[in-house]
Order: sequence, then structure tokens, then C-alpha cells
Amino acid sequence: MFMLAQWVKWGGSVFFLNKKTNKVYSYPSTDVQQVLKFKDNYIVSNSSRGFSGFLSISDPTKLFELKEEIQKTYCNWYVTVDSLKHKKWAGISLQRGVKSYVDTFGVKTLTTFPFNNELYSIYSTDSATILAKHKDFKLVTVDTLLKKSIIFYEASTHLANNFFITAYRASWYVGYGNDKQLNHKNSGLIFMQGNTIRFLEFNSY
Repeated sequence: MFMLAQWVKWGGSVFFLNKKTNKVYSYPSTDVQQVLKFKDNYIVSNSSRGFSGFLSISDPTKLFELKEEIQKTYCNWYVTVDSLKHKKWAGISLQRGVKSYVDTFGVKTLTTFPFNNELYSIYSTDSATILAKHKDFKLVTVDTLLKKSIIFYEASTHLANNFFITAYRASWYVGYGNDKQLNHKNSGLIFMQGNTIRFLEFNSY
């Protein structure tokens, strides 16, 4: 019934198009990484300033309906609405049918996926890469997958039945004296099939 419009990184919204009525509904969500259908809800994974957050949306028609064409292509459409433009959105639910929850550990989510009728996320801290389960709108640690952090700025996931693949990447440089700098690139893949998760990492200096 619904089609997800493209979300925009460094922007602020997720969009839903009702294919029957052609109406567009939206909700602010900074730096959206992933949107997936889980049971009867749409789960939106996002991150901002090193913290990850999630929206659980039960009914997109209860979100903000966008009637002006210019709003439908503007990821920060809500800054043009006087009653919304000064709102803080992280961890706050302003519409019926929306549950917003954020981590409290300063982590970044790599991927979110369903398995055996449960919802999981893989996230990275400063010192480890963790598997966590979503329970009662919180992340509960299940296992430490890697005893190190994965540095990434972008991640994208393809989901199928009991299978997913996530690609991530990052690039940065470290400056030294005399205008010298060392460029770094970090990228990799995460595979999950059945109950097995594998990591493939590429480093370049």
C-alpha cells in the first residue's frame, strides 16, 4: 500500500507515499540510514552526532500529510511550518502511532535486521562492535561481535529472508607538520545468513 520515498542523509525526514491515494506523509528523522517493515510497523534507523535513534511507525497516515508540492521534495520541510520549526525531535514522539527511542551509549548503528521474529541491530562503540536486540523500545546487548570499533560514515543494507548484506565506508585524513597529511580509507561488508554473521574489511592508508 505504501511506497517509501528516498530519504536524505544530513537532511531530516522520512517520506511515505500512499500508492492508492497518491498522498505523501512524512516525519522528521535526522540522517536516516535504513527503513524496514517489521511485523505491523515501519522501523526507521537514523543517527545524529554519534548517537543512534529509531522510529517505530504503526500507521504512516497518522504522520504529517504534505500537501504542498515543494514540501514533498524538501527533506527539512518542517522548518517552514511555524508550529514545528523549533521542535526537538530526538527521543520525542509528536504524532500518534510514532514511538521514538534513542540509544544512551553514544553508538552508531551499522545495520538493523529481523531474525526469528525478533529485531536486531549491529552497532559500533569506541571499543567494540555489538549485536543488540530491540526490546520494549530499547537496545539490549546480546553479544560482542568484534573487540574493536568499526569506523564508518555511510552504511547501506540489503535485506532478504534470513539474509542481509551491509556495505559501509569512511575516509578521513590526519594532518602533520609541513603541510603533510596521511589519508585513510576504511570500508567493508557484513554478511548474515541463518545465524552466522561474517565481516570483510578493507583498509587503505
